[in-house]
Amino acid sequence: MAKNAAAALVLGVSFIGVVLAVIFFMGKNEVAVSNDDYIWHIETDEKNGSDVLVRGSKVREIRNDVNALIAALNNSWNNSEAGRSEKDGPPGVLPEIRLQGVGLQTAILKIENGQCLNGMGSSGAQGYLASVTFTLTENAGIKSVKFIFDAGEHAMPGTYDRSSFPGFKTVDEDGDRLDEPE
Repeated sequence: MAKNAAAALVLGVSFIGVVLAVIFFMGKNEVAVSNDDYIWHIETDEKNGSDVLVRGSKVREIRNDVNALIAALNNSWNNSEAGRSEKDGPPGVLPEIRLQGVGLQTAILKIENGQCLNGMGSSGAQGYLASVTFTLTENAGIKSVKFIFDAGEHAMPGTYDRSSFPGFKTVDEDGDRLDEPE
């Protein structure tokens, strides 16, 4: 009887240890992909004031995991230029994307609160769509992104690929121009 109680105690402690380890590593993963290093993001070119798409230094670390890319996108907009209001105020309510599926090399995304795109103005909305598109097309299995949201004044739903954003200069994390984004 004492052996059974000891075995049950060891089993219970082991189970609790595994649960705590999973919680720790899941929380660590969430923190790990919550900054602009894991996405393509918008910065302002100080020389001419234009918006530039910058490849985050760590986006390649998670590019094979579509869910991690989406988590990074959803978690990284708090301090982004594209997430600011039209008058360069503090970030407001930001769009949140949900993966609906991937088929024929197209990621299908629903923007849960697409009306937020209108609050970003034209350049902010286009920057947001470009950031999401460039980030998700880092994945070898995705060549385009189909956005589902209610059309607004500054953004239209539809299918976008990297060529949909010719007005953006693209650079790597060191500021080196990328003529042909990888």
